[in-house]
Amino acid sequence: MIYIVLAVLFLHIVTLPIIFGTEIAVDSDIGIVTAKCRVFGICIFFKKLGFEDLKQRLPSSVETSEEVSEKVKRSGLRPFLTAFALNALKRLRIRYAEVEATVGTGDAAATAAVIGVARIAAASACAARGYRGNIGDISPDFDNECVKIDFIGIFSLCIADIIYAVCAAVRSIAARRARRGRIYANNVAE
Repeated sequence: MIYIVLAVLFLHIVTLPIIFGTEIAVDSDIGIVTAKCRVFGICIFFKKLGFEDLKQRLPSSVETSEEVSEKVKRSGLRPFLTAFALNALKRLRIRYAEVEATVGTGDAAATAAVIGVARIAAASACAARGYRGNIGDISPDFDNECVKIDFIGIFSLCIADIIYAVCAAVRSIAARRARRGRIYANNVAE
């Protein structure tokens, strides 16, 4: 009898959704980017950066793909975390998403093109994740050069989704190592 109770309890815990929210704000007039992340309403991440700080953190030179692949090969945990993040994003559910944005490039035609692409990208991203609600408003500012974006989103993942993402990441890392071993064996044999 206790095993049945434990099995039911385990199934309820595995399917329990973990709800987290994000808030991202960009304002080009004052030059600040703000990002917040909350899990069950508790703020776990808050970052406020100026545009100058952001420029310093970005790499100044463009690296070749060979340099990037060498860096990825050298780091042990990075491929696993990348595979885990990609698999977790595939299982992510959007509960609520709202974008309030004002974009201006100084040129009316370019602003209209940017606004059209931004609206299509926002709608496609939400539709791909199964969100059917209103996305918000992305409006043009034809006279000024400015970017103001306020994004609020509520997302959820189940514990089962996290377990699946870990298993898929381990499987992809193992498959990658097996391919690398076969390639090495073929090169040595030749």
